[in-house]
Formats: sequence, C-alpha cells, structure tokens
Amino acid sequence: MTLASGRPISRVDGPLKVTGKATYTADNIEPGLVYAVLVDSTVARGTVDSIDTTAAQQHSGVLEVITDFTGVTLPFDPKQVRSHGQPIAVVLASTSEAAIHGARLVTARYTEAPQITDMHDPAAPAEPNTRTPDYSRGDPEGALASAAVVSDLHYDIARNNHNPIELPATVAR
Repeated sequence: MTLASGRPISRVDGPLKVTGKATYTADNIEPGLVYAVLVDSTVARGTVDSIDTTAAQQHSGVLEVITDFTGVTLPFDPKQVRSHGQPIAVVLASTSEAAIHGARLVTARYTEAPQITDMHDPAAPAEPNTRTPDYSRGDPEGALASAAVVSDLHYDIARNNHNPIELPATVAR
C-alpha cells in the first residue's frame, strides 16, 4: 500500500512485479530483434574529428556502427558536441550485451573547446536552435509582473532516472 493524499491506494501491478510474473518492455522479443546502444561523447564541448569503429565492428554480435546521420533530422549536430554524454554514434547488435560492449569499443577524437558552465557567462554564445522549430508558450515575464505574490527561490533537482525494477527499453517492429 502507498499513500496518496493521506488515503491508501492499491498497487495493482505490485504482486506481478514482486513475484516475477510481470511482463516488461524488454520481455517482448521479436524474431530478428536488433539491439541499439548509443555512443556518447566523452568531452563537454568541441568538434568530433573522427570516430574509430574498427574494434566495435570486429566484436562478435555487432552488426553495424552508425556514425553518418545524413538524411536524419536530429535536434542537434552529432559532430558538434554541446554537452558531455551527447550521442555521437549508435551500435547495433544481435544481443544487448554485444551492443553495450561494442559501444565501449568505439573511440572518438575531438577538438575540445572551452567549457562554459554558466549560461549567464558573457562568453556563452546565444545559439538559437536551427534544426527543429523553436518552442515557446505563454508570457512568463508578464505573468510574474502581474502576479499578486511572487516567490523568488532557487530549487535544485538531482539528475536521477528512477526506473523501479524495469530497465529502460523500447521495442519497435
């Protein structure tokens, strides 16, 4: 039982999960299923000069390493690193383990650029998104100016992904 607004509610999926009878996304195995793992940048900012996929492509179970995204609309340029961990390649393999290990075998060379960690830093360039439509909604400045009460506080949120029991997975056919 968990509490919501002071009242107990039943977790209808609880018994299935704790007894091992629940079916998760990754349990849906399709014939010929291929596993994909992202290769992330190891620098915080810079340009990807080259990506060596030789060791990954020779690893048992690895089917392909994708580094060319021509014709695919991404919300970022995979050759221009804007943050540590930005995807720069994708490893496809016949098993999850082969894809994970293959991604670790991919190496990249970068031309690093100075890191800017404060968006208010005068050196931080204003770079409007040119790859996808800009999104804005409402008038926050106007709403704050006309609000009866304004609370000006600072909040931090830990960068954690909470995935109880189930691993993150997507299966597409």
